[in-house]
Amino acid sequence: MQRLEVYKNYQHLYDLRMTILLNLSTLYLYNQDKNM
Repeated sequence: MQRLEVYKNYQHLYDLRMTILLNLSTLYLYNQDKNM
C-alpha cells in the first residue's frame, strides 16, 4: 500500500513537470512569433 502511494505521488509530480514544460515551450514559441 505504501509503495502505491509513493508511486501515485511520483506520477503526479511527473505530470506537473510535463505540464510546466509544455507551457514554457508554448510561451517561448509565442514570444518568438511575436518578435518577428
